[in-house]
Amino acid sequence: MSADTYGSVSTAASLAHRTAAHLREALSAAGFDVDRDFPALHGDTTASDEPFITLGRFRPATADRFAALLLGVRPPMPTPPSTPTAPDRR
Repeated sequence: MSADTYGSVSTAASLAHRTAAHLREALSAAGFDVDRDFPALHGDTTASDEPFITLGRFRPATADRFAALLLGVRPPMPTPPSTPTAPDRR
């Protein structure tokens, strides 16, 4: 958490933390397990007190679901393993 010279949280840091919390709520409402899928999600500020949000690194399956959410399409379902079929002996 960023603080100014007197130890209080800056306006930029407050904005970053509120925005990260809002994003966390939205991702959770969309069905993500945010702690598992986006473990590094947080808000902070740069050395020049510019707010930013970090999503961090996440798995490809999470990236696919996140991309589908952004595109407004139904998230892809995991593909079940194919099962060999017996030859048709008619």
